[in-house]
Amino acid sequence: MSTVIRTSSLSTRWRHLPLLLSHLYLEVEYFMPHNSTTEADYKLIHEAMSDLIKLVGAFLASPRRESSVRILSLRVRLITNLLLDIGKLVCNSVDSGKLKNLELEIPTVKNIYDSDETDMREHARSLMFFFDSSPRLFGCLTKLFLYNASFTEPDMHRLLLSCEQLQNLKLHDCDIGYLSVLKMDLPNSKLRALQLVSCSFERVQLTRLPKLVQLHCKHWNSETFPVSFNFVPCLDEVKFCTATSDDTRFKITELLGDTANVQVLTLNFHGGKASILLSLLFTIHEEKCFYN
Repeated sequence: MSTVIRTSSLSTRWRHLPLLLSHLYLEVEYFMPHNSTTEADYKLIHEAMSDLIKLVGAFLASPRRESSVRILSLRVRLITNLLLDIGKLVCNSVDSGKLKNLELEIPTVKNIYDSDETDMREHARSLMFFFDSSPRLFGCLTKLFLYNASFTEPDMHRLLLSCEQLQNLKLHDCDIGYLSVLKMDLPNSKLRALQLVSCSFERVQLTRLPKLVQLHCKHWNSETFPVSFNFVPCLDEVKFCTATSDDTRFKITELLGDTANVQVLTLNFHGGKASILLSLLFTIHEEKCFYN
């Protein structure tokens, strides 16, 4: 992929072809040497990010009548000054009406397993600095994947509230403090898909998410189910995946509450011996219930 990108960027004969794309997807890994790994050193990642920014700038600098790109999807790394450069490019394109939707995935440079609480708090501060410097960028976000960050509760709420177009959110190794409670009361939210992976929340309260369709939870520290539901009328698919102790007991009715529209429930305990208590008062439409 990196060879194609570099070649098409250099060739005058092919230069117009990428402009015909309506959805441009780029990963920083495309710009790294073939023998590099995801744990490449900072200098290598910095150079790859710089190359990605140059290409994005070339795409977005094209006159609107020549470019068909309306959705920009980027997987980048958390390097603050370079993210600010991306923010300027995107905001200019949003203001001109050229770019309609943005999808961002922002892994940290430092490995999740090598990061401590200090690192996670610093990652969150860097993300919020990016957020505060590029508010129009977050206003057009439809997809956001965040990793390895420990936010303050007000910052997390402000971030979620400001992403007015957000439809797909993934939090991987994120929290607002160990075994904290995250309340998602977003009555005007357009969020349709929520993924929580290895987060340290004791519980996530989905108070009001009127358009949420899909919820996936993978690995959690709480001894009970990590999510509680209030007003989620469109919830269709729920998936929980974690290891359990032999005496873990779950009651489906207490888990899903009044979410009567769930079509698919998947429970995967990685071979653990969890006791599933099914109530006769709860019916999953089309009888699609899977547990392992």
